[in-house]
Amino acid sequence: MTPANFDHLLSLIKPQITKADTVMRLAIEPELKLAVTLHHLAEGASHTSIAAHYRLGRSTTSQIIYDTVKALWNVLRPIYLKAPSSVEEWKMIAHGFDKWNFPHCIGSLDGKHITLQKPKNAGSTFFNYKQRESIILMAICDADYKFVIVDIGQPGSRSDGGVWDSMAFARGLENGNINIPAPEPIGGYGADMPYVLVADEAFPLRPYLMRPFPGRSLDTQEKRVFNYRLSRARRVIENAFGILSQRWRILFRMIAASQAKAVQIVQAVCVLHNYLRTMEDANYVPPGFADVPGEDGEICDGFWRTNVQDHVATRSRSSRSINSDAMAIRDFLVQYFNGTGRVEWQLDAINRR
Repeated sequence: MTPANFDHLLSLIKPQITKADTVMRLAIEPELKLAVTLHHLAEGASHTSIAAHYRLGRSTTSQIIYDTVKALWNVLRPIYLKAPSSVEEWKMIAHGFDKWNFPHCIGSLDGKHITLQKPKNAGSTFFNYKQRESIILMAICDADYKFVIVDIGQPGSRSDGGVWDSMAFARGLENGNINIPAPEPIGGYGADMPYVLVADEAFPLRPYLMRPFPGRSLDTQEKRVFNYRLSRARRVIENAFGILSQRWRILFRMIAASQAKAVQIVQAVCVLHNYLRTMEDANYVPPGFADVPGEDGEICDGFWRTNVQDHVATRSRSSRSINSDAMAIRDFLVQYFNGTGRVEWQLDAINRR
C-alpha cells in the first residue's frame, strides 16, 4: 500500500476509530490503530506478536484490530463493494470479460475455505472435506479481479452448490429479481443470448450460470473448446482469491477467533482488496503479479501462483442439478465459440491441454 493510499484510507475511517482522551489515559491515535490492523491482516501475525511489536497490551491490540476491521467494512463496503444495481453497471462488467473471450459474462463465481479454530459446541458443522474447521467465502468478481458480490461465514461442511443456493443473490437471479441485462444477440448477431455467470462443476447449470461439461461428456472437440473458453473466464476468480490470500496472509493461517470475528476479518480484507484495486495501487498488484491474457491466446501465469497454498479455493461435491433451458444456452455457446465467435488460437490451445 502506498503512503498516499494509507493516508486516504485513514481519512475515510478516522471518524469511526477515533476516541477522546480521558482523565486516566490518552487515546491511541487512529493512525496507529490502522497500522496495527493492516500489519495483522497482511502478515497474519498473532495478537501477542503484534502487541509486542507496537508495545501495546494484548487485549488492547485485540480490541484495536476488531474495532478497525468493523470500521473498514462499514465505511468501505458502500463505496468499494457495492453490488451493481443497474443494467448499465452489469454491462460494464460484461464488457470487461471481452478480454477473456467470453461475451455476456457478468462475473466469475467460486468459493474459498477460510480456516478457523473450531467454534464451541459446533460439532462437525464447520468440518470441511480437507479435515479442517472453516467458513466459506463465496464470491463473484469482475474481470479486474474486484469482488462484486460476497457471502461470508457459511460453515465449511456445506458444498459450493449448497452455499450458492442459499444466497439471497442466487435466489434473486432464480426469481428474476436482479436487474441484469435482458438477453440480446452477441455483438448484434444471431439469437438472443442471456447474460451469465461462469463457475466450475460444483455449481448447478442454470440459464444465468454456466458450468463446464463434465469429463465423461467431453466427446467432441466443440465441447472441449467451450470448456476451454469458460475456463479462461473462470481464471479471474482464481486470481482474485490468489491475490487476496497472498496480500492478506491472515488467510494462510488458522484464524484464532470466533466465527463472528473471523467473518469480520474476511469482510475487512475483501473491502481492502477492492479499495486497493480501485485505487490502482502499484504495490498491491504490480505488473506480472496476476494472470495476463496475450493476443495469441496464451495466458501468462501471475506470480501469485508460484506461492499458492492448498486451500486457495473450495473443491466441494459436484452439483448434478440440470436445467433444460440452461443446457440449450450452453449448446448455443458451444456453437457460437466454434462458429462466429471462434478465435484462431483456440484449437491449438485445447490440443496443448
